[in-house]
Amino acid sequence: YTVAGRLEQALRWLDNPGVDDKGLGLQAIKAVTEEGRRLANQLHGADRQKMLNL
Repeated sequence: YTVAGRLEQALRWLDNPGVDDKGLGLQAIKAVTEEGRRLANQLHGADRQKMLNL
């Protein structure tokens, strides 16, 4: 999966949270969030903190 694909899956689920997608939307959100944390950990100082605060 790519981040773009996961983001698309997450947005689909957020648009229709009542649809049973077998947990794929929530998994996609968790994956995108984790990818953001990994990226933030590569940054330094204030940039890192800003990213983690998001």
